[in-house]
Amino acid sequence: MEYLLDKETFGKINLRALCSVLRAPKSKEGYASIGGGSPLRKITDELADGIEMALQANKGLTANVYVGMRY
Repeated sequence: MEYLLDKETFGKINLRALCSVLRAPKSKEGYASIGGGSPLRKITDELADGIEMALQANKGLTANVYVGMRY
């Protein structure tokens, strides 16, 4: 019989789920201490805006700079 997930993979998935549940309160507390969320998106958006402005000012290029974040 062929299984969609083998025992090893299923165990890893369950372990990841358990870790995320156990980590959530500590993560929530940590983010609350720095203003409620990660500052990385705001910083990255500011960098993208700066790149757009620099391209326009220095090269005369109008370009859209998009931010992509994995998590």
